[in-house]
Amino acid sequence: STLFAALNQYIDKANTHDRRYYFECKNLFELKMTEEFNSAMKFGLRAFLGIDTRHYRMESPNDTTTDKETEKPVITFHHQTKDDNVVFVGGQIFKNVGEYLRWKAGAKFYLMGYRKGNYEVTGDVDIHFPVLNHEANIYGKAIIKSQTPEDFEKEYYSNHFRWKNANLEDATISKFEGGIRIPDLKLKLSAFGGILDNYIYFNENCLPTQTKEAVKVIGAYGEKHFSIIGFNSIIRLAWQHTSDDLAMPLPEFSAQATSFYEAFLFDVLTLQLGVDIRYHNAYFAPKYMPALMQYHAQTERKIGNYGFFDPFINFHLKRMRVYFKYEHVNSKWGSADYFLSPYYPAAPGTFKFGLSWNFYD
Repeated sequence: STLFAALNQYIDKANTHDRRYYFECKNLFELKMTEEFNSAMKFGLRAFLGIDTRHYRMESPNDTTTDKETEKPVITFHHQTKDDNVVFVGGQIFKNVGEYLRWKAGAKFYLMGYRKGNYEVTGDVDIHFPVLNHEANIYGKAIIKSQTPEDFEKEYYSNHFRWKNANLEDATISKFEGGIRIPDLKLKLSAFGGILDNYIYFNENCLPTQTKEAVKVIGAYGEKHFSIIGFNSIIRLAWQHTSDDLAMPLPEFSAQATSFYEAFLFDVLTLQLGVDIRYHNAYFAPKYMPALMQYHAQTERKIGNYGFFDPFINFHLKRMRVYFKYEHVNSKWGSADYFLSPYYPAAPGTFKFGLSWNFYD
C-alpha cells in the first residue's frame, strides 16, 4: 500500500517477520484496617507491598537461508530479551465514614527495578453540605507521580522502525480535578488540569520524542439532566485547552446529548424513544501506525466538526429489556467526512438491537 511504501525498509522490502513479546505478572500484598476498627485514631489505614515481574523480547529477521532437504526458506532471528522485577511499597490513610467529610491520602515509592526512585502521591476529598434544601457534594482529587520511560520507548528495532533513546529522562505528571455535584438537581460541574514535564509522545515520524517544555492542559466539564412531562435531555459539555497541540492533541470543544421521551404504559411497560448526539470541533487527531500499533502526532488533516446521530427505542417489561438503535443514521446526509482518525472512517449507518432477560425467582 501507499502507506507502507513510504516506510523505511531496514531488512526486507517484500516481507516482515517482526515479533514483540511483553509479559507482566503483578502481585500485591496489603494490610488494611478500616476506621470502624480504629476507634482511637478515627481513620483507616492501609499498607502494601507490590512486586511486578516483567519480560520483554524483540525478534527481527537476521537472515534467510534455504533448507537443503525441503528447499524451503528458513528465517533466522536476531533477538533481544530483558527481565526486570519492580518492587514498590506504599500506604494510605482514609476516612470513608462520615456525614459531611470523607477523604483519603496515599503514597507509593519504587525501591527496585527499572522504576527505582519513582514515586506517586495521591489525595481525595469529598465534602457534603446542604444548598437550598438540596444535598450538595464538593469533591477534589489530585495525583503527582514520576515515571521512568518504558524499555520499548528507549530502544526498538524492526523492519520499518529503529530508535535508541538513551538520554530520555523521567517524566513528572501532575493532575487535578475538582467540582460540585447536586444529585437532586441532576447537575455536575467540574474543572480539571494537568502539567506533564518531560512528556514522551510519538512525533510525526512515529518516533518517541520527549518534550522540552512542560505540556499544560486545562478544561471544564458540565452535565445536566433536564426533565419535564416525560421529556428528558441529558446534556454533557466539555471544554479543554492544551499548550502543545502536537504532543497532546485535544478537541477544544465536545458535546454529547441524549434526548428521549419516556412513558409508563399499561402499568407494566416503560418506553423510551430518543436520540444520541455526539460532536467535537475539528483538530489534528492522532494518526494510527499499524506497523507499531501506535497513534502518533500529525498535522496533515483535521478530524471533527461533524455530528453523529443515533436514534433509539428502549422497552422495559418486567424482567425483559429490549432496545433498537440505528447508529450513525446521518452517514449519508450531506458531507460524508466522518473520520475518527486520518484514513480511518467511522462505521456507516448500522442497525443494532439487543435483548436482556433475567431469569430468577
